[in-house]
Formats: sequence, C-alpha cells, structure tokens
Amino acid sequence: MEVEIKARPFPAARTPLSLAIRNLLSNACKHHGGGKGVIRIAVEEDGRFNLFTVEDDGVGVPPGSEERIFKLFHRASSQAEGHGVGLAVTRRMVNSNGGTVVLDRHGTLGGACFRIRWPRFPLKEVG
Repeated sequence: MEVEIKARPFPAARTPLSLAIRNLLSNACKHHGGGKGVIRIAVEEDGRFNLFTVEDDGVGVPPGSEERIFKLFHRASSQAEGHGVGLAVTRRMVNSNGGTVVLDRHGTLGGACFRIRWPRFPLKEVG
C-alpha cells in the first residue's frame, strides 16, 4: 500500500469521511481480481477542498458502469461481489457533507481510481 499525504490537518466530520475512505479501500481489496496488488491512497489540497484518491492496479470498472455503480443495489457486473450498497451510501455521505465522489477511469495504476473532494471547511460546526 502506498500512502501520499500533501495536505494540512483540517476540521471534518470524522465518521462519514473515514467510512467513505474505508469503503473505497475495502472495494479495492474485494474487487481486485488477484491475490496480490497495489493500492494507493493520496490526499492533497485543492482550493477549498481536500482531494482524496484511492486507486488500485486491479481489473477496474467496466466502461459504461461509471455512474451505475453509485446507484443503490447496482454493481459493476453481475459477477461482482457484494450487494450494491457501499458506493451508493458512500456517495450520499460525501454529498451530504458538501463533497463529491467520482470514478476516474484514468488512474495511474491501471485499475479503479476513486476521487473524493471533501470540503476543507465544514458546512456546519464539527463537534
């Protein structure tokens, strides 16, 4: 696993952000398609946001599934493990905190590459 941090500490709602990142990491492991692989996690500042990237060198997401995988009970393919809930919940948590999550088909490792834009300044007071 590679980790690259290029961002300063920032106030955030810890639970939804950590759940979103853990879900993307879990998906990278579960859907890799092989016994061994590389996962890269990075964060960098991008204006008012922090940009979190979780990518792997696995089989990736089939073309045409980029938005469908974020819908409840939908998976990338009928052979994909899981119930089709994780990415839908992840997107809802991220969006409800003022961020976005997208699949970027052009990651540097060749597999799936998800990007979360999370506000550096929370919408409401973090307590």
